Amino acid sequence: MLNQFSRTQLLYGAEMMGKLASSRVAVFGIGGVGGYVVEALARSGIGAIEQNEGIFRGLQLLFHQLWD
Repeated sequence: MLNQFSRTQLLYGAEMMGKLASSRVAVFGIGGVGGYVVEALARSGIGAIEQNEGIFRGLQLLFHQLWD
C-alpha cells in the first residue's frame, strides 16, 4: 500500500524507515535555514520534531559583546 513515505522507503529500506519513525530531533532556530531543515525532516519521516525559536536574551547580549 502506498503512503506518503513509500518512495523514501524504497530508497532507505524498511529497517531504516523504522529507525526514522522512532527518532526524535530538536531544531533550534526556525529562521531562514531552520525552516527548511524542519520541512526536510518532516518529509523524511522523522517521528517527532521539537522546534525552538526562542532567543535567550543573555546569549544575544553575549554575542553582541563578542562580535560588535
